[in-house]
Amino acid sequence: MKTKFDVDFGSGVLTFEINKVARQANGSTLARFGDTAVLSAAVMGPNLKQDFFPLTVHYFEKAYAAGKIPGGFIKREGKPSDREILVSRLIDRPIRPLFPKEFTREVQVVSYTIATDQVHTPDVLAINASSVALAVSDIPFIKPIGAVRVGYIDGKFVINPDLNLMTKSELDIVVAGTYDAITMVEGSGREVSESLLLEACKLAHQHIQKIVTGIEEIAKEAGKAKIVVEPRKEDTRLNEAIKNLVEKELEEALFIHDKLERQDAIEAVKQKYLPEIKKIYAKSYLEEKKSEINRAEHSDKLDMIDKEGLLDEEEEALLEDFEADYYDYFDAITRNLMRESILGKGIRPDGRKTNEIRPISIELNLFNYTHGSALFTRGETQALAITTLGSIGDAQILDNIEGELSKRFMLHYNFPPFSVGETGKYGPPGRREIGHGHLAERSIEVMLPDYDTFPYVIRTVSEILESNGSSSMATVCGTSLSLYSAGVPMQRLVAGIAMGLVKEDDRYAILSDIMGMEDHLGDMDFKVAGTSNGITGFQMDVKIEGINFDIFSKALEQAKEGRMHILSLMNEATANIPCAVSEKAPKIFIMQIDEEKVGALIGPGGKVIKSIISETGSDISVEPDAKVVISNRDKQMLEQTIQIIQNTIDPNPKVDEVYTGVVKKIFPYGVLVEFMPKIVGMLHISEVSNTRINSIEEKYRVGDRIKVRLIRIDDQGKYSLSAKEFN
Repeated sequence: MKTKFDVDFGSGVLTFEINKVARQANGSTLARFGDTAVLSAAVMGPNLKQDFFPLTVHYFEKAYAAGKIPGGFIKREGKPSDREILVSRLIDRPIRPLFPKEFTREVQVVSYTIATDQVHTPDVLAINASSVALAVSDIPFIKPIGAVRVGYIDGKFVINPDLNLMTKSELDIVVAGTYDAITMVEGSGREVSESLLLEACKLAHQHIQKIVTGIEEIAKEAGKAKIVVEPRKEDTRLNEAIKNLVEKELEEALFIHDKLERQDAIEAVKQKYLPEIKKIYAKSYLEEKKSEINRAEHSDKLDMIDKEGLLDEEEEALLEDFEADYYDYFDAITRNLMRESILGKGIRPDGRKTNEIRPISIELNLFNYTHGSALFTRGETQALAITTLGSIGDAQILDNIEGELSKRFMLHYNFPPFSVGETGKYGPPGRREIGHGHLAERSIEVMLPDYDTFPYVIRTVSEILESNGSSSMATVCGTSLSLYSAGVPMQRLVAGIAMGLVKEDDRYAILSDIMGMEDHLGDMDFKVAGTSNGITGFQMDVKIEGINFDIFSKALEQAKEGRMHILSLMNEATANIPCAVSEKAPKIFIMQIDEEKVGALIGPGGKVIKSIISETGSDISVEPDAKVVISNRDKQMLEQTIQIIQNTIDPNPKVDEVYTGVVKKIFPYGVLVEFMPKIVGMLHISEVSNTRINSIEEKYRVGDRIKVRLIRIDDQGKYSLSAKEFN
């Protein structure tokens, strides 16, 4: 049997080896692209009774893949990095809709990057490897997917560009899908147009079809037979009975505009009719189920249901199944009512039309001691975004298999349980929080000024205080406004909107600014962020087997209309508020020095620069191009640091220059001041003030730091100072 297969991958060839490694998994493959290698394995758990599909996806990057030993004391890989979590989500999202609804056995899909050539990225390779592992396994994966990355470089699309090319790309998009349609889009762009994004996805799908065809051939030749999943038997009589009882009241509850009131009303209807349905149908339900498992010997106990409620353990379990079926049918009726209202009447549960956006309110500069803040509220979704400015020493250092990187913009998204009126655990951010924060971060990052223009490290935290859908896009809007409040000179404001889809056969409706129920009961979640000039971030997930490009194109255009509306409100909110750095933020000064003077500033073993930092409390960074970046929260200390550095690299005093010095010794007629390193001058009592002072001691003490001007250098090289203008 053939075990090694090649698949066309646009800019190269994917190689998959089957039945070579991880052979006790249900399915596995060792995938290579160039010299980058990923191992993927898919495993299925036992057939346990449960009412959900527990799919988990894990992606890990091993340090040895890049020839590195992990840092720290432990010297082994620890908890997953943000990057590993983000790639895990990239794999999870396109495969999740492609399992039978009735399938509830646990499935784990695990990928290891075990070699990297620093040229070909392992993330897209891991998506394809996971698809192969599932395709060759006996796990009931409906159809394989393929994935590619698309760049746009020098006016041309490039499929699966390498890391070097991606630094020049105006577009970074990962597209996954089946042979028939795309199922996931994720990426960012430098204000790209809707038409360019659409063309990129169309081109991506052409290459995805080649990959899927290759994977289907692999599964045909080297795959296992899939296990059979029995379709659920629909109890049409029970379903109709529930529908007839609940439909009228449920429809009234479904279209209550307030989220919590609507949830409570729907739950009340659900619980109201359960006892009545159970009383009418429980006996026949038990009889039918017992006949299925050949338990007719217990039929004499059926009469006890109405009388005493006495049931044996198996009958109790069957009645639990009955309640579960009731809840499933009730939820299906709820789903159908909502979808039919949208498709038939164009009316959504909160009364909006399909392209209507919820009311928006915006507040800026809410707090005096934060550097920037904004409260963005859209309907029942609310994001409080707070920005902090820091110096270069606050940058985040990322050490991954592609090398060490410095990150100067960080956006952190928090979703506390109280935002949806619930109790819950508090702790490190979950996968969803990391994913939402990353999407918002990359949507805004392209609009930030470069370091030379704005030499700050920036951190924004988005606290979701209330949520009813689209909280990640509220984060984009809130963060953009918070950055403006903090004085960050963005090129343009960025807004985001989440789009939804309801599709039944050939009928469909695209929804703008979806709320939680529409996300839960709909078929698509498509987030688009951008400026007035174009798209900067996007993410699409579908819950059906894919969408066609006609729907995709219309969703993009409708999203643009919504984005422009939101941007107009954001521009209106900022029109009369200056974009200025807060007085509470650190002050930063950049000075260029001669390269040959860097050594004098740093000193042997860093002695000189460390002493300046210790003396002034400033953060000082010397860049490779001999730029010196100085920051301090105190303006006077910043100026003092600048002067000390200037004096250090240019130790020749200049007449009429102002210096900050230290009083070293006091005489009756004046004080000696060290105004440059190891250089002292005399400040005569007559030059202390324009008004008469009786004693020099009443003005100065040894160790005082004072401003002086050098007014004279005599023939013997002695320095005379004056402080009149400063007193």
